[in-house]
Amino acid sequence: MRILTLLLGLVSAGMATAQTPLSPPLPPAIWTAGGELAVTELSGNKSLTLIATGINLKRVAPDGAVVEGLAAMRYGRSDGTVASENYRAEVAAKLRPQGRVSPSFRLAANRDLIKGLNLRLAASAGVDIELFTDSPSELQVGVSLLQDREYRRLSTGSTLEPRLSFTRFDIRVRGKYPLREAVTLEHLTVMQPVAGDFNDYLLTTRAALQVFLTRQLAFQTSYLVEHDATPLPSVQFKDDRTLTVGILLRLNSKR
Repeated sequence: MRILTLLLGLVSAGMATAQTPLSPPLPPAIWTAGGELAVTELSGNKSLTLIATGINLKRVAPDGAVVEGLAAMRYGRSDGTVASENYRAEVAAKLRPQGRVSPSFRLAANRDLIKGLNLRLAASAGVDIELFTDSPSELQVGVSLLQDREYRRLSTGSTLEPRLSFTRFDIRVRGKYPLREAVTLEHLTVMQPVAGDFNDYLLTTRAALQVFLTRQLAFQTSYLVEHDATPLPSVQFKDDRTLTVGILLRLNSKR
């Protein structure tokens, strides 16, 4: 009798479980990978060779959290002399998105030998604010507190400090606007003033026009301006300007 009662109890529990609807499985994360390549070659009275390339990877979790990573290189020679040499890498995360405001974190490394920078490491934490979320256009504003450390390439006998550390504000504006079908304009401006001395700042602004030939392949024209308000005395110009025309490749996973 006890065995029969136990079997009836197990059957009843199984039927109750079968009738309980299962929660729907979470959709898989969306992955986006991309790469770009631009080559400029000029010869005549002056010669110039410039190569700009980069790769990026982005993951969007089911809850909307975003993790992005990128690596980029720019190298140029003019009349046999190195005129541009820059390497950078960055990892950024936007966690637990809630409406339009989300906490964000960023780690970045930069090396620019022409500007006398062996290495610059930076870490920041702050918030990202989505101003446009329900349209093809995108506009995002980010405000963060940043700590960086610079290892500078100094000439022999220099009395300057080879290592410097700064606390900065990181203010960035990112936008994306479709001009028409298959044509998109992207923009990014980043300003990083030193806390307590707004005359000492780094400014980067980049605009890119993309014309997609297919869903994955596009021609891209970009214009980049990098400004250092207080470069090393050996650096002649505070601004670097780079205009490139190249190929952009993007690959997306599907849910």
